[in-house]
Formats: sequence, C-alpha cells, structure tokens
Amino acid sequence: KAMQTDSLIQNNFQSEEIRYPAEKLDPLHEAFFLPGTGFAKEIQGKFIGQYPIAFTFLSSFLRLIGITWKWVPMLLSFFMIVSLYLLSKRKLIGQKTVLLGYFATILFALCLDFSEYSIYFLFNSIGFSFWLRYRDLKKSRDLYLAFFVCSLPIWFRLETLLFLGSLVLSEIIMYRKNIKNLIKGINPLGILLGILPIILFFLWNLWDYGHILGVRFIFNYGIEHASILDRIHRFFQLYS
Repeated sequence: KAMQTDSLIQNNFQSEEIRYPAEKLDPLHEAFFLPGTGFAKEIQGKFIGQYPIAFTFLSSFLRLIGITWKWVPMLLSFFMIVSLYLLSKRKLIGQKTVLLGYFATILFALCLDFSEYSIYFLFNSIGFSFWLRYRDLKKSRDLYLAFFVCSLPIWFRLETLLFLGSLVLSEIIMYRKNIKNLIKGINPLGILLGILPIILFFLWNLWDYGHILGVRFIFNYGIEHASILDRIHRFFQLYS
C-alpha cells in the first residue's frame, strides 16, 4: 500500500502504475522484488498493485500535506475512535462496549496497520446510524442517506456489498408482512441516488480494469471461468 502511495505521488496523480526503477531493463517485471506474491501484476497494460485506488489516493494526499509515515497509522486509528464515539453518542452501543470493541477485538490491531479498515468502519458506522434512525422515525431521507453513506466505502473494500445487502435483507425479513406499506413511502430515484457511489464504482472498474468488481477482485479471484460454487468457496476462504 505504501508502494502504491509513493508511486501515485511520483506519477503526479496521473497514473496508478507502480514505479519500477528497472522498467526499461525488465519490462516483464521478472526481477520485481515481490515476484509471485499477488501484490502487483499487469492489468489492462498497466503494472499496478492489488489495493483500491481510493485508499491510495487518500494516503497520497495525507503524505502530500506533510503527514509522515510514522503518523499516518495514528491518524487512521483516530477514525476508528471517532466511529465508536458516534455509535456511543447515538446510544447504539454503551461505553463499556466501546472499550471492549477497541481493545478486546481485532479492531485495535487493524488500527495499528497502514490500512483502510478504520475509514471503512467509519462510513459504515455513520450509515448504520442513519439506517436505525430510519427504522425509528420512518423518514425516507434517513434511508437515502444510509444508502449513500454505506455505499461510499465500496471504494475501499468490497465487503460493502455484503454489509449493505444484509441490511436490506434484514429489513425485508423484519417487515415482510407490511412490505407494501414500506415500499409506498420510498422514492426509487432516492434509492438510485443513494447507491450512486456503487454505480460509479462499477463503471470505473469496467473502464479502468475491465471487470465490474475491480482490481482487488481480479487479484484474489482472477477472471478465469470458474464455477459459481468454486467462487463462493474461495470467497469464504479469503474473507473468513
């Protein structure tokens, strides 16, 4: 991730290609220092890394404004604290749960790393707060905001599709007897605008990588013609 960040800066934000000093001598990248690891390879004629461009762009911006590598993980960790604070302030979780969630789960370890987890968690925390407020007040605006905020982290992690999908499914199951009344107050255009970040994400991936789910999916699964069952099995192996 750091390598992608520095490369984007060196490329003046014009290209996400990884800077390889021996590019002219080794155009096939056979002597690249991470051979066969799956961290970098050529896609659509570009030698790029496996991590989403959104996090690379954000981390590059932080580096440009003077935040050193030493402090970047600290800043990212702060986003996780903000997430837990917001959940606690809106009385979705208690203060004891905040302490347990941060220090007694994997969240603390993830915050120490140079990664997108804290940003992903922050967006989902805000979106989930809007979703629960929609359940309480039944204001369509809260639902549209929930969709929009929960859709934004798709640019950082694909698990957004699972999280947002589970929220929609739970809503259908909980209110299945009154589903018609529930749908009446919802504007399809509002939902479409709510999932606009996901739509733009798909379009960007098709244009830049040739696959709707993007570079991370290509690195993890490839574009081979595997069966649906094989893909599902591999998905749970990677994300379990």
